[in-house]
Amino acid sequence: MKRFLLLLLLPFFLLTRGELKAHPHVFLDTRVTVVLDSEGVTGFWIEWEFDEMFSAMIIQDFDEDYDFSFSPAEIANIEKNAFSNLKNFHYFTYVSWKGGEYTGKKIRDFSASIRGDTLVYRFFVPCRIGIDDTGMVIKVWIYDDSYYCDVGFAEEEPAAFEGEKGYGIEAVIARDERITYYFGQVSPQVLRLSVRRNDG
Repeated sequence: MKRFLLLLLLPFFLLTRGELKAHPHVFLDTRVTVVLDSEGVTGFWIEWEFDEMFSAMIIQDFDEDYDFSFSPAEIANIEKNAFSNLKNFHYFTYVSWKGGEYTGKKIRDFSASIRGDTLVYRFFVPCRIGIDDTGMVIKVWIYDDSYYCDVGFAEEEPAAFEGEKGYGIEAVIARDERITYYFGQVSPQVLRLSVRRNDG
């Protein structure tokens, strides 16, 4: 009975984001794909892989025909009822670079899928960052400062790159202890990207 009640309450925690003081209820691993063109960064694909319990709940609630895949209509329903409210929380996505910052104002091309028995969200964050000959350091944080969702970069292939090939890129993931939340006990990971144009 307690487990059943927890399953009923999980979407409430994720969608309403109340002022409860509690440990994380949802766990997810994230991956970031940096998209580049001839002028620099155009944005980021963000992917979230959810924990077993939350995955099972969303699949059960939204896979209406029980075929273990999501149709376009089912994806639209998930976006409306189990994702779009995160706009109020910046989609957990924060980006900074010299002279600018992005705090999850809008996304596009949301999709949801089932990988094995794991729920996966994927969406694009449009964020134009020009790269000149001197290069640019870009920092990407993905975290929930209420700590209802515990977010960490995936252990395998946490960062990838697509599009224009004329850049040299170094990517490092580390704990950013300058940022704290949950009563100062937790610091998020940061993806630090050094992007420069290749010589010639």
